[in-house]
Order: sequence, then structure tokens, then C-alpha cells
Amino acid sequence: MKIKTSVLKIGVVFVVGIYAAAAIASQGKKYDTRKMYELYFRTIDKITKYYVDSVSEGQLIEKSLETLVGSLDPFSEFMTPDESKEFQIHTSGTFGGIGIQIGIRDNWLTVIAPIDGTPAQKVGLMAGDKIIEINGKSTKGWKLTKAVQVLRGDPGTKVRIKVLRKGVDKPLEFEITRAIIKIKNVPYYTVMKGDIGYVRFTEFMRNSSIQLRNALLDMKKKGAKKYIVDIRSNPGGLLNEAIRTASLFLESGKVVVSTRGRVPSSIHVDTSINMGTDFVDAPVVILVDRGSASASEILSGALQDWDRGIIIGDTTFGKGSVQRLFPLDYGYILKITVAKYYTPSGRCIHRSRWEGFLESEENNKDKKLKYYTLVLKRPVYSGGGISPDVYMVPDTMGSVVSKLLSKSAFFDFAVEYKVKHGKIPENFEVTPGILKEFRAYLRRRKIKIKSYEFRENKEKIKKLLGANLAEVYFGEKGRYRYLVSHDEVVKKAARILSNINSIKDLRTYLKKHAQNGK
Repeated sequence: MKIKTSVLKIGVVFVVGIYAAAAIASQGKKYDTRKMYELYFRTIDKITKYYVDSVSEGQLIEKSLETLVGSLDPFSEFMTPDESKEFQIHTSGTFGGIGIQIGIRDNWLTVIAPIDGTPAQKVGLMAGDKIIEINGKSTKGWKLTKAVQVLRGDPGTKVRIKVLRKGVDKPLEFEITRAIIKIKNVPYYTVMKGDIGYVRFTEFMRNSSIQLRNALLDMKKKGAKKYIVDIRSNPGGLLNEAIRTASLFLESGKVVVSTRGRVPSSIHVDTSINMGTDFVDAPVVILVDRGSASASEILSGALQDWDRGIIIGDTTFGKGSVQRLFPLDYGYILKITVAKYYTPSGRCIHRSRWEGFLESEENNKDKKLKYYTLVLKRPVYSGGGISPDVYMVPDTMGSVVSKLLSKSAFFDFAVEYKVKHGKIPENFEVTPGILKEFRAYLRRRKIKIKSYEFRENKEKIKKLLGANLAEVYFGEKGRYRYLVSHDEVVKKAARILSNINSIKDLRTYLKKHAQNGK
């Protein structure tokens, strides 16, 4: 799209000039801003006159603005009119997709979290996967809006992606069938053995806090007195829903999160509101992982700082920045980071460095800033994301299991098994006989898995076989029921809660045990 230089000079040059001047000034030199304006446009002029290929001034300025804004951080973006339209559709429309939240890390598209029940989750995409190709084209340097545009499409159509995964030597390839993405904020909850309620909470969207509260109330009626709230792979959502959700467990008036930026309007403190008193004294465990981001980190950070809940899992994603949209002339939009989120103790949630993100951070406390919780004065650490009280780092799927997932082997086998065998009990287990049938199925489909590879991945294969059989036989709730009953992190949380009957007990545990991950 061509742009007249004279039209853009007033709105664009100021930003470019300031940026260039600041960059040079940082090297210990002082340059006149007006001279930098002149230098910028002289450079544009020379390129348009002498560069080997024809290029317009407008194209050069547009590209320079994209690069300028993109260099600030992974979440700031200068959107062209076409990209602006795509952004509007993405945030408000209904469309087919694969069901992932993505960001940019180290100049690569990176999976923040696959969404429960979506094609991406079913084929085995994981938080931290770097998407290096889409439909055979390298994604290096892609903007988020371009990735969204390419990944989205009509339901039933396919998209091919290639990812790099920590711990897997070779890139993994997936062919994913797009579908209408329907997100359930509270897709599953149950009262476990004893008086422990478990609830899966997938996203902080409109009224999701009310849905969570209703689930908690229903479990309370059925005998639950303490709760596990699972926000693993929850990519976040609305700030006000994060505050309302935290308010379910905090007394009114407690600091939940603050935002801080350079301009006064970006500085704000949000406190808990009155959401009833049903659960303000109920012991709670929050499950997190690397895919827990944004509003998930606000919730877990607030409960941790007030010594109000036990956080179990892996260090969260570290998406703690606030973006604001500035509509510009001619259909352009500027999206820039204007503030960062801070927990009640003062920790910055945002992760400014990403190189070590895929490594467990359990033993990296010496590299972080130390803060203290507000009641027990326990040490907590700031370096991006929320570090759990009890670390439980999940195993990666590995190349063998990822290969089976990418070929839909587990689900397709489950469908075939149901046709062949009919009913199974709800509390079924994956028997050696089922594993034997699965091996034979793989041979028929010519999916080559060596015997030693199958043995080494046996437990992971059993779990995924069971989950897919449960889904085929008993639907989405069947899948959740099976996964929860075979989830080591959930089991750990239940064991901890079994000996906790009050907030006092919970804080005693935190003070004595949680720092050591026991």
C-alpha cells in the first residue's frame, strides 16, 4: 500500500526521530533531533533513487515503522490497515482455527498455551513450542497478525506446522484440521475422594468468575470444603475477571495487582471486591505451568503474596504487560506496551528475558530479586512469571508420543476400538490387551515405532490412550475425568490438602514445607 510521504511526516517523523536520537544519545553523544529527522529522510531519498529495485517512500516508511515498534518488545506492533482489519476480526469475530495462544519469543512465533479441547491441544502442541514453519514457509520475523491470518481458516481445512521443542532433537511436524473454537471457561469440576473439590478453569473471559463461583458452590453443596483450581495452560484474558476471581478467595479491599508505567494514567492499584464470603476461608491450591499467563499470573501471584493459597506446578509464562491501542490516520493502529503488572508484594510479573524460559527455574532463585509475602513474610522471587511454592515440572511428550499425536493415532484407535468392543466401564484402565491391540493398529497404519521406543514411552502412551478412549466413550467430561484421576500434579495437590482444614493449617504448611517443595 503506497503512502504519501507528506501525509506521514507530521505523525511519523516525531516517533522515528526520537527513537533514533535516543539510540545515539545512549552511546554518550548528543544529536540535534532536527538533524536526525533530516538524516532519516535523506536516507529514504537515497534509497528510492539509487537502490537496485524500485521502492516507494511510503513503503519504506511503513516498513521502518513496523521494525521500529516491533523492536520495543514482543507485544508492541504497528499494524497496517489490512492487519488492523484482521485484528478486529480476531478479537470479535467467529472463525475457524487450531486453538492456540501465541506470542513472539526470540523472533520466533511461540506457543503460549494450547486451548483445552481444540485441534492444537489434541495433536499435542505444548507451551514453549517454537513454530518455525507454517505450510512449508519459514515464520522467522513474522508478526502475530500475519500468523493469525495464516493459521485461521474455514473449519475442516488443514494447516501444516513445524515446531522446535525443548528436549526433542528434530523438528516436529503436525497437520492440524481447523475447527470452530469454542472456549468453555469451566469445562469440568468434581468432588474428589473426601471433601476436596477440583475445578478446571481455562480462560478469564466475560462472566468466567461467576461460572467459577457457581462451580465452587455446587461442589460445596456436595460436601467440598477445600479446592484445587487448575489454571494450567490458561492464557489469561480480562483484567477485571482476574480481580473478581481473586476476590472469591480474598477479603474485600486487599491489593490484587497494580500497573505501573511512565505516564500517570498507567499507574493504578486494583483491590479485591465483594464476591461473597463462601470461599474466603476455604483452603485452596492453584495449579500452574508454563502456559499459565497474564490473568492467571495475577490470580496466582495475589494468592501467593497474601499466603492465601498454595501454588503448585512450574514457573508461569511471564506475560505481565499492558498494551494500549492508538488508532492512527488512514486505518493504521499502533499497539504499544504502556505498563507492567506487579503483584501485591511488588514483584513484576513480566519476563524481560526469554532465553532460559524452557529451563526449570526451581534452582535459579539466586538470579532473581527477593520479595516477601504479606502475612508470613516468606521469601518469593521476581524474575518473570510466578514461581510456585511446590515445583512439579511435567515431562515433555518426546518425539515418539508427539509423532503418534500428530497422526491422530490415539483418537482414531479409540474410535475403532469402540466399534469393535462396544461398552467399557467408566472406571476402566488401559490393560496389556489394549496396548497389544494398539501396537497392531500402528502396524496396520504403517506408523513405525520401535519396540524399545514403545517400552520407554509406555506410561505416556497408556495415559493418552485412556484419555482418548474416555472421550470417545463418555465425551469431553469422560476425558477430563480420566486425566484428572491419572494426573500426578492433581494427586500431589490432593495429598497436601488432605491434611489441611483451615487457613491456619494452610499457612503452617507454607511456612514449614512449601519452600522445599515437599
